[in-house]
Amino acid sequence: MTDFLSNVAGQTLLSIVARGSAIIAELRRLSDHIPKVFLRPANDAKSKYAPIILDFKYLKNPDEFEDRIEKDEDTAELDEEFRENHLPLLERFYSLFES
Repeated sequence: MTDFLSNVAGQTLLSIVARGSAIIAELRRLSDHIPKVFLRPANDAKSKYAPIILDFKYLKNPDEFEDRIEKDEDTAELDEEFRENHLPLLERFYSLFES
């Protein structure tokens, strides 16, 4: 075992495996705390946040969606409320997927 850890390839492999384990552990922790608003489809009329939870269509034309939110005062307030309530968790997910 010491021979494996004494060379660069072994140390690199150990580092990759440790990083992968940390990512999986964080993913499991976060999966237990997903807010219910994310578990419903965005087009579900029952969802309070349906107007601001967007799918991958957002990536094709983000300016259109941002303008729609900014132009409607109620939607902008809803967006701010959502941000205040869920930003720390969203930042953790972002950091996880960035890694």
